[in-house]
Amino acid sequence: MDASPHKHEKATSLLKDLAGDFFARNSAGPALVTVTRVELSPTRREAKVFLSVLPQHFEGGVIGFAERHIRDLASLVRTRSRMRVIPRFTFLIDEGEKHRQRIDELLHADEKRIV
Repeated sequence: MDASPHKHEKATSLLKDLAGDFFARNSAGPALVTVTRVELSPTRREAKVFLSVLPQHFEGGVIGFAERHIRDLASLVRTRSRMRVIPRFTFLIDEGEKHRQRIDELLHADEKRIV
């Protein structure tokens, strides 16, 4: 396990940036894909990549795309970072982000009714 929380945070941030760059360059479909966060295990051997997909009905296709191209993402991380161990990636839809977006929609709808 890494003794420095700063190094762990820095590695997590780097993985988020690289995964975001990967999806920006490689997902040419009609969906907008955003990497919302990455959870890196304390050993740095596993990384959960949380995604937001719009429109939502493309979520399954985006997860399938990500899983098919997992080696390409690992290769990108290997070439653009100095990480000794490349984590095993898991891709998940960020349900928390979906809830936040829904709350925003409800708040804006409520504001329009008040005005």
